[in-house]
This record gives sequence, C-alpha cells and structure tokens, in this order.
Amino acid sequence: MDSEDRLKYSPHVESKIKDFKKKYAVIYDMLNKSGFGWNDVRKCVEVDNDEAWYTYVKYHKDADGWRGKPFPHYERLAQVFGVDRAIGKAAKVPAAIVEEVNQELKNQESAEAFDSKLEGDQLSTAKSEEFTSKSKKRKREDDDKIVHGLDKFAATFKEVMQTSNEQIRLLVEYMQPKGNKKDEVRAKKDELWAELLKLNLSTTNRIKALKFLMADSAELFLALDKEEEKLEFIMQLIC
Repeated sequence: MDSEDRLKYSPHVESKIKDFKKKYAVIYDMLNKSGFGWNDVRKCVEVDNDEAWYTYVKYHKDADGWRGKPFPHYERLAQVFGVDRAIGKAAKVPAAIVEEVNQELKNQESAEAFDSKLEGDQLSTAKSEEFTSKSKKRKREDDDKIVHGLDKFAATFKEVMQTSNEQIRLLVEYMQPKGNKKDEVRAKKDELWAELLKLNLSTTNRIKALKFLMADSAELFLALDKEEEKLEFIMQLIC
C-alpha cells in the first residue's frame, strides 16, 4: 500500500479498531465475573440478577448499557484481541493489524465503487428517513469490512504462529540430549551377547563376534561386565 492510501485509511481504521478493542475489553471483563454469561443466540451479555448487575456497573461505568445489548462481533474479535486482553497488554493497536485491515478495505473498495456511485445518485432524491436508514446500513457494512480485515489478520497470525511453534519444537528436539551413549552401547552389547549365547560359542569367539558386530571398540570394552570378558577382549587386540 502506498503512502497516499495509508493516509486515506489509517486514521479512520485505527480509530475504529481502538473502539472495537475498548468494547471487547468491557465485555471480556464482564464475562470473567461470576454471574455473567454470554448468550450465543442474541450475542449479548446476560446477568443472573439485577443486584449483581447494579453492583458491577457502580464500579465499572463503561459497562453501563451493555446488559442485553447485542454485540455480534465479540467472538470474532476474541480471535484478535483475546490474548492481549488476557495478559493485560496496553490498548495500543499493532501496526500490522491496521495495515492488514487497510489492505482489505482497499481491495473491497474497487469492487464496490460502481455500487457506491449508484447509491449516491439515489440518495440525492431520497427522503431524509431513507438517507438515515442507508447511512446506518453503510455504517454496519463498514464495521463488517473492518472486522473481516481483523479476521484475515487473525488467520494469518495463527498460521505464522503454528509454523513458528513447529520450528521451535523441531529446534528444541534437535538440541535435546540424545540419551546416554554409554547406556545405549551397553544395551546393544547385552542384546547381541544374549543372541551369541544361544550359539554355544566360547568366550573367545563371542568376543570376536562382538568386535565385528559393534563398531566402537572402546565403547564395547567399557560395556563388558566380567573381568574375563575384558581380559579376552584386550588379548585379542594386542595379539
């Protein structure tokens, strides 16, 4: 997006997002109090009783008027603002969110330019109440566009985080110790020794076989349990 487009959209978009975030925060805080719940059908806050509501509003003035008031964007906004609110981050809107919404509005504007012109021609001859109705409709549409832009940001952010988390997991897995090599060698020796015992070989021949089957002679020597086995191993090396 060029500088002209950014100047055109950013102030309005950032202001609107801040407004959404403020409303989301008010509802989020209410829903985290005992006696408050969310109505999935009406998309609003419900309270168990009047006393709980009046007591809450007394100390939280911003909540006044939100009981039973529909806010259909809440659950979608939770995808963007939920983490920030839960850990108490500041209300500043990240530039990446504004940029994503700006781009989304720019993409939609081209497709709607013709319809907007027709609507403007019709409004010039419409009655005042029709103008008011269409203005409200336009506001709802603008809100939907901004929330849609926020949806896109949340989806992109989630995808990036999933990729990042997988990379971190692989890195941690790579950096973790692979286990005690000595124990691994001993376990391998024990397994091979048990198989060689089935063949009724002498200790000398079993040691020779182990030397061929196991690549690291030093590790094999340390893994041998009995002194006679270690002595036979050394004698074969020096003879």
